[in-house]
Amino acid sequence: MQTREEALTYGLSFQDTYQEAPFHDPNWQLVRVKGSKKAFLWTYERDGYINLNVKVNPEWRDFYRQIYEAVIPGWHQNKEHWNTIILDGSIPDDDIKRMIAESYDIVTDSPTKRIYEAVKKIPRGKVATYAQVAELAGNAKMCRAVGNALHKNPDPDKIPCYRVVNAKGDFFELVFDPTLVRGMSYYTGTIFEIEMPDFGSSVGGGGRYDKMIGKFTGQDTPACGFSIGFERIVMLLLENGYELPDVASKKAYLLEKKLPKEGML
Repeated sequence: MQTREEALTYGLSFQDTYQEAPFHDPNWQLVRVKGSKKAFLWTYERDGYINLNVKVNPEWRDFYRQIYEAVIPGWHQNKEHWNTIILDGSIPDDDIKRMIAESYDIVTDSPTKRIYEAVKKIPRGKVATYAQVAELAGNAKMCRAVGNALHKNPDPDKIPCYRVVNAKGDFFELVFDPTLVRGMSYYTGTIFEIEMPDFGSSVGGGGRYDKMIGKFTGQDTPACGFSIGFERIVMLLLENGYELPDVASKKAYLLEKKLPKEGML
C-alpha cells in the first residue's frame, strides 16, 4: 500500500464511515465514523510520501515504532495515542491494514456505555468515586469522561448517577507545581498552564506581567493574560467529531496606495 486511494478505500470499507476534507484542503482527507463523527484515519502528503495518522493503543504504540522506521509518533497529534505511517513501501500491506483496523476499533469503542454499565454495578447504599468508576469501565485515566457521561445520563432510573461522588468535589484538578517554567522573560509573578489529559501537553497558559505594558506606555500597569494553542485545540476537536462549518470562500485584495477609485472598479 503506497497510495492515498488505497488507504482511503480500505478505511471506507469499515461500517458507517465517510470521507471528508475538514480544512477545505484536498491534501488533508479524513475517514470518519458516522454518528460520533470521530476520525480514525487521516491522510496527507508530506515530504513526497503519503502519510497516514492512525489511533493506537499505548501498549502497541512503541512496538510499531520500533519494528518499522516508517512508523513515527503522530505528526501534529497526541503522540501518546497516535502514530503516523509513512507509505514508503517498507511496511507490508497486512500490517498497514491491521493498524488502520485497530484505529477504527479504538474510535468506535464507546467509553460512555462502559461507564453506564459500571455505574449500574454500584450496590444500593454504596458510593464510588469518579476514579473508581473509570477503572471499572476499563480506563483509570478517564475520570472527566465519567463526569461528562453522568451529566448526560439518559436513564436516571436505571443508571444511579447519585451513587458516584467526586473525591475532590469538583470537575477539574488544580495542581501547584513549583517547577513550572514559562519560556517568556516578561512574567513578573504567578504563571499557569492549562492541560488536557487527552492531548498530553498544555493547550494554554499565561501569567502576570506587570512591567510589559509600561515598556510601551512609559507607565507601569499591573496586568495578566493568557494564550491558547489554537492548532492543538482544533486537532482535539476534530479527533472528537467536530466538523468545521462550511463557509463561503473569501478573497483578499492588495490595493496600491493612493489608487484612484476608478482603478478599483
